[in-house]
Amino acid sequence: MKIFFAMGVVISEKAMADALERLGHSVTVWKSENRDFDYNTAYLEEVTKRVMEGNYDIVFSCNYKPIIARACKLLKIKYVSWTVDSPHFPLFSKTLAYDTNRVFIFDYALYEKFKDYNPGRIFYFPLGCDFYNWSRVNPTDEEAKKYNYDVCFIGSLYTDLSLYTQAKEMMSEHTRGFCDGLINAQSKVYGYNLLKDVIDRELAKKIKKEIDWEDFKEDYEEDDAYVISEMILGTGVSALERIELLNAMAKRFSTHLYTRSDTSVLKDVKCEGLADSMTMMPKIFRSSKINLNITSKPIQTGIPLRALDIMACKGFMITNYQPELNEYFENGKNVVMYTSIEEACDLAAYYLDREKERREIAENAFEIVRDNFTFEIRLEKLLEMI
Repeated sequence: MKIFFAMGVVISEKAMADALERLGHSVTVWKSENRDFDYNTAYLEEVTKRVMEGNYDIVFSCNYKPIIARACKLLKIKYVSWTVDSPHFPLFSKTLAYDTNRVFIFDYALYEKFKDYNPGRIFYFPLGCDFYNWSRVNPTDEEAKKYNYDVCFIGSLYTDLSLYTQAKEMMSEHTRGFCDGLINAQSKVYGYNLLKDVIDRELAKKIKKEIDWEDFKEDYEEDDAYVISEMILGTGVSALERIELLNAMAKRFSTHLYTRSDTSVLKDVKCEGLADSMTMMPKIFRSSKINLNITSKPIQTGIPLRALDIMACKGFMITNYQPELNEYFENGKNVVMYTSIEEACDLAAYYLDREKERREIAENAFEIVRDNFTFEIRLEKLLEMI
């Protein structure tokens, strides 16, 4: 198959393109850091020109981009996207209904929300990972010793990226108190999204008015309740959970963090700065005794890429409960899941004293990822479905 791969800023894109080539496809990569997924005329003209000149079978991208959908609709060529982020608000674009689209969504709850926007052309499809490279990770003795942390987390704290941090400053005292209470309650619940049940359309409109939220363009079908619960409050939940879990871990264990976020809210956590995603990160996953996966709350049910990456590096992982993780992996055998911060800390204490069990669980997880979640396996199946 001849594939035009429209790359953006997603870290795993190159690994996907390499996997497609290993599968025998002809892949032309065009990289742009354009973040206007809908209204950049120059981008639209350029992608249209390049696709016309190449006589491709499909156009592919990570995450759905309405601007590419418009070009493919015009050229009558299939546009295949694999959504790797949640929430992903370009899915609200009316272009989602185009008959040239084939949209794959990794989070089942997100798929359920959008599947009827284009029946038969939107699919639930769990993620894969760069197993080809991660499985070959081989830290030197010096690196293995350096990164042999008791507990380690690599990722954002959302302390400076959270839209809720910005939005709460504009809320009335009553609304801010109500939202803080919701966020605190949701941070203690795993496997169920109570925000979507509490935030109805009227409450969402009230909050949007207070924070001076600018609506999407006219060619979007905006869902007020979804915007507030996922895009605003969801990031607030993620920030709170990560801060509280890391602080709780650091009270009991030597806990290390790699992030670019503001870490002033943390106590006793050893902040190491940034970890390069391609070089340092996989070696840290492989060498740490316990890797934490703390799934962003807007990923309601799905298996996040970070969890697959850890397992593909043969790292031992303790993760929050996710419904889809529970479907594909067995708790205590090839994954270890917690349902509260207290349980997470108790599990860390248990497994820090049991190296043999850690190694066995990590090996079991590695084998499941090898047999089911490599980019080669996932992409081959994805292309069969279009």
